Amino acid sequence: MKKRLLFVTGGCDIVLFRMNIGWITEAMEERGVFQVDHIDCGHQDLSPLIPEYDVIVYYRLISQTNSAIDLANSLNKVTCYLIDDFLLEQEYGPNIVYLMNKVDYVVTSTPLLRQLYESSGINKSFYVKRDGIPVKKLLPYKSENQVNTGNFRLAWLGGCAHKTSIFFNSIIEVMTILSNRKRGVHLICFGKPADFANTISSLPFISIDNLAFIPFYDEARYYMTISNLAIDAVICRVPYDNLSLGKAEAKFMEAGLYAIPLVCSRYGIYKEVIEEGVTGLLADSGEEFADKIMLLMDNPTLKNNLGKNAHNKVVKEYDIEKRAREFEEFLLQCLNEKRN
Repeated sequence: MKKRLLFVTGGCDIVLFRMNIGWITEAMEERGVFQVDHIDCGHQDLSPLIPEYDVIVYYRLISQTNSAIDLANSLNKVTCYLIDDFLLEQEYGPNIVYLMNKVDYVVTSTPLLRQLYESSGINKSFYVKRDGIPVKKLLPYKSENQVNTGNFRLAWLGGCAHKTSIFFNSIIEVMTILSNRKRGVHLICFGKPADFANTISSLPFISIDNLAFIPFYDEARYYMTISNLAIDAVICRVPYDNLSLGKAEAKFMEAGLYAIPLVCSRYGIYKEVIEEGVTGLLADSGEEFADKIMLLMDNPTLKNNLGKNAHNKVVKEYDIEKRAREFEEFLLQCLNEKRN
């Protein structure tokens, strides 16, 4: 008989659930060990549902649904709090601490995020559930034999929404340095404001495509767009703060799936997963970012090798089927520990 797993989200987190949890739940259902359900509860009382499930996972929930958690604990259910950002510095941080302290396990998306919560005084059993990507589903969107005959095509795929002004200024800084060095670059951005596009377009040697925003959960359109843009490299420059430190390596997975090299901040999980000069390039300052981009512009062989190596790493280590199996094994172990 299948075990029953319930994911609980609250309000605005449905989109994030689709981006970060939807793929792994689909893969788990295909494996047939768990029946997986999802409810967006808001302030709804979950108590009537609790007896039906073996495992309840609360995802980024910030409301204090303590009666449901208490009931689950009294019925010897496995309870987890799943988090993929460092949110204790937000106004609802105390609620998150309260909920984490009520459940059996805290599940984070990266080892660095686990360390952030542990160092903040969360004294619980932790498990690191690494993010993955559905390789078999998304790889067919890849366009073959793309030839770029114009300027070097550099893409920003989204992210850093928590400090957009810092992001804008950091990208403008890199583009300005490249312009001053008289290096032609075509920047591709997803859904950025007109004033940002106008600033970039005013720089000599720099042009920009300010594409309409494509939601990450619109999988077919988002990944088909990435694979059809003949992108030479992806840039990912993040603020050096705790929120960025806790982020998962989404841009490495997205770019690497389609063999596109990533030039990324030497910070957080990217510093851990990218092997410099083998699966990507790392940088700190605007000058260093410009240097690394020029290195790719001047070395097509290096660019191609970085892309191929990143692709091989993503296919081998980040396939969602592998991640689903790992998470499933963790939950089964939790159930066994509860019984014993």
